[in-house]
Amino acid sequence: MKTVRKILLFPFSLLYALWIFLRNFLFDIDFLRSESFDIPVIGIGNLSLGGTGKTPLVEYLTKLLLAKNYKVALLSRGYKRKTKGFVLAKNNSTAIEIGDEPFQIKNKFQELVVAVCEKRVEGIKKLLQINPQLDVIILDDSFQHRYVKPGMNILLTEFYAPYFNDMIFPSGNLRDQKCSSKSADIILITKTKTDITAKEKNDFLLKLKPKNYQETFFSNIHYQELINFNNKLKLQLSSLNKYSVLLFSAIANYKVLLEFISERAKNIDFINFADHHNFTKKDINKIKKAFELLADENKILLTTEKDISRIRNSEKENLFKSLPLYFIPIDIIIDDSNTFNNKILKYVEENK
Repeated sequence: MKTVRKILLFPFSLLYALWIFLRNFLFDIDFLRSESFDIPVIGIGNLSLGGTGKTPLVEYLTKLLLAKNYKVALLSRGYKRKTKGFVLAKNNSTAIEIGDEPFQIKNKFQELVVAVCEKRVEGIKKLLQINPQLDVIILDDSFQHRYVKPGMNILLTEFYAPYFNDMIFPSGNLRDQKCSSKSADIILITKTKTDITAKEKNDFLLKLKPKNYQETFFSNIHYQELINFNNKLKLQLSSLNKYSVLLFSAIANYKVLLEFISERAKNIDFINFADHHNFTKKDINKIKKAFELLADENKILLTTEKDISRIRNSEKENLFKSLPLYFIPIDIIIDDSNTFNNKILKYVEENK
């Protein structure tokens, strides 16, 4: 069935690939211009349509840079927001105004300057006008936004779904040419298994074929304790075996989380929505009804930190007030983190 689908979609993938090739070619010959800035700019992106773990990396870099007392800004498109143009996030901004991922990050790092803008050049210029003291700007999901030329580019690819095994959308999940990977200074392989061997890493790199100037790092997701949405009490992961869980999510790659919770919970039911889906009252009623049908006194609702950002500070928040709703924060663990951190810090220090 998958083979038939790929054949049927091939003409559309070919047209999309031609458009991507032409656009990249026009940038490569400077017909379309990329703009550089005097301030350090770190671009984070991927070649696929999503789910590679950009948000955990943004949070990782934010922690790293803020710990060194750098004045840091994050600029994102603000995907699925209901606003247009440049918007500077405030402490009381909502996901509707700035997008779920910028909201999640701003909610964690109040001292971080967060802005959203479809046009990245305009966004950077406005950030520097408002905050001329900035030391570094992180560009989220920027790999295809070539009007800005970051001083450092970090490309993410999943260990179990690498771009070198994928095809151009809609036959596959790629939104850019595989050869665009040459723009990366660092390639971060995400969502690896925790017990990956040296041979497995080497086999992967032989297929990845990084350039001589590119450094590669492996990383994996670390799930933290569950947090109760209503009272902020924590639930240990080791306690999940006492509960039946209704997990719901609207993220691009839910399979890793579903597998992780399935291995630990007494029982699990799952409701999936499209990536970045804004939950409606109808959706929430569907979730509540499914939760009521769980035949267990010890039961909880569980979702991701990204999904909870679309519930927090909205009228939908009250619909969960009487329910044991938890979310599961994640962070990223990078192999050889000292080398990775030093590379980031050296770039910022030398260019600020």
